[in-house]
Amino acid sequence: RDSLGPMSVSARINRPLSVAAREADPVVMMLLDGGAWAGHRETDLRHAVHACLQVGEAALTDGYAVGLQVSSCVTPVSLAAQSGAEQLQRMAEALAHLQPSSTAGDSTATLDALLVEDQAIVLVVMVTGFQEIDEPDRVSALAKVAVRHPVLLASLRDEALERLRQQPVKTRRDALLYCGVMQRLLWRQGLHDRLVAAGVTVVDAWPGEIATEALLRYRSLRQPRA
Repeated sequence: RDSLGPMSVSARINRPLSVAAREADPVVMMLLDGGAWAGHRETDLRHAVHACLQVGEAALTDGYAVGLQVSSCVTPVSLAAQSGAEQLQRMAEALAHLQPSSTAGDSTATLDALLVEDQAIVLVVMVTGFQEIDEPDRVSALAKVAVRHPVLLASLRDEALERLRQQPVKTRRDALLYCGVMQRLLWRQGLHDRLVAAGVTVVDAWPGEIATEALLRYRSLRQPRA
């Protein structure tokens, strides 16, 4: 089996494992924040779901157990980490009919729970769009998780904002709109910068490219076992 090399070591720094955890398969934990797509951007949500399934399938193929947590949904999803091809089918079924909600704090609570998980987690993968009002709390929670476990963040760009940014500025209203858009984009970049400084691997990609980019980054993090 390939391993995540040094990542599996860093995941255990200052984190004694119980006997059960030491005997269990190493875990890749997939997190999806549904709140980023509450009430809109359903196509982007499908791309986010595809990213979860792509990386999850790759991790299962590599022999890892994969868990799934979906927050900020009408019916939250929680799949215990398991290995084997059947887990991919369970994930696909769980993600097939998501109903995102705007419940603030759900994803932060999910991240906080990872700090007390008694599992041999070798990688945490979070897919989000950074749209909620509680982003500072979530960034802080991600940074804390990154101290214990390697973290890969797949962040979907907002295509609507990019279209607005590219519109010509001809009137005062256009100028105000442009300033607002740039403020939002710079705010998002600031979140990414904070996370990178905290040791999080950030994939910043368009919705249609996020699955491929996340998978490529996952594979680049893997290192052959010595």
